[in-house]
Amino acid sequence: MNKIDSQLWSRSKDVATIIIIPLMIWVVSAIVQFKTDQHKTNTNIKKIDAFEKKISDLNKKDTDISIQIAKLETSLIIISKDLDEIKKMLIDLSK
Repeated sequence: MNKIDSQLWSRSKDVATIIIIPLMIWVVSAIVQFKTDQHKTNTNIKKIDAFEKKISDLNKKDTDISIQIAKLETSLIIISKDLDEIKKMLIDLSK
């Protein structure tokens, strides 16, 4: 029995060396890579959230500026009409 036990132990060591140990190293490596990728994903999600907030803020500022430009255009139209009336009055006075 001692010889059979010795052969069985020798084969078990061979199986462990050839299959189980590399498999365990691969599993640990895969877990570490998964955790690293998960951390990168979480970091990117936070960055995307920050960018979305900045884009939202920029859109609001764009809307505010568009409203101000529309108001200025309206004011310029009114001023232009007033200038035309003043010009017409000056022409009429010079006659």
